[in-house]
Amino acid sequence: MVDVAFVVLLVLVTFLCLRPSSFIIELPWFPRSVAEWSDGSRHLPHTVAFFVLAVTGFAARLPVRWFRPSLSATRSLIANTAILLALAVALEIPQIWLDERTFSVLDILAGWGGVIAAGGVWAALSRWRVRESESEE
Repeated sequence: MVDVAFVVLLVLVTFLCLRPSSFIIELPWFPRSVAEWSDGSRHLPHTVAFFVLAVTGFAARLPVRWFRPSLSATRSLIANTAILLALAVALEIPQIWLDERTFSVLDILAGWGGVIAAGGVWAALSRWRVRESESEE
């Protein structure tokens, strides 16, 4: 189930980053309050979107698991972090050629901030779970 959530979020983030207009309020199916917040904020939506995408990816151990299922949890976290950091750049570069969009290094940094924050939260939760399981024994 987490795999499906990750793929859905990946498609959504990709769509929102590559659509011709940056105004989410123009999408009738998007929740209005979220769209107003997103359109009113400049870089925070990138941070939040990549944080949620990263946490979902870490939970599913995706996309690394698709290629290297035998990786340890730590290596999987590092590899997934690297892939998601590269994704933040890869989704920003095509905006150079979109008329109503602009390439922004700050958007990349905001996406990286979300991925790194998610990695930190995920690593802390993983350590906490290990300690809890050791204390139960």
